[in-house]
Amino acid sequence: MEHRTDAAKLRARKEHHLTITYRYHKLSQYHMKLAMIFYDHSLPRSSLILCDWALTAMLNALYIKKNNMLAPKRFFPMEDLLHLLHSETSPALDVVIFIGTIQYLASDMEREQVSKMKKKNVNRLLRRTDEILYLLSTKITDDPSKLYQSIF
Repeated sequence: MEHRTDAAKLRARKEHHLTITYRYHKLSQYHMKLAMIFYDHSLPRSSLILCDWALTAMLNALYIKKNNMLAPKRFFPMEDLLHLLHSETSPALDVVIFIGTIQYLASDMEREQVSKMKKKNVNRLLRRTDEILYLLSTKITDDPSKLYQSIF
């Protein structure tokens, strides 16, 4: 009898993790929609902060999916990113470097520099973030209806 309760607890925990994973996944979509709105209103810093939040949300979803445990983070250090994204077929170094760049640009240290960026360069960052979110999304779900939807 106790064995069945353990199995039920394990099943409930997996379902809870799937729910949380889906919520993080959806949150990244909302952040990117907002990032585009801020971009359209010529607010590059706010737009890049939302890109950072979208990437963090998707990374949290991927972390939960891969490790089957909750450990939401506000910041992923480079070493954690390499461990999370690296695979035999894709070392993902360019993705890790890009995520680190977005984290840096969204930080307070680059406030003045970001406000001086040309709109086309901010657009490039938004597009690359969008591409990476789709790529990460494919590692989380196989269901085409649940994949990240491009904002472009």
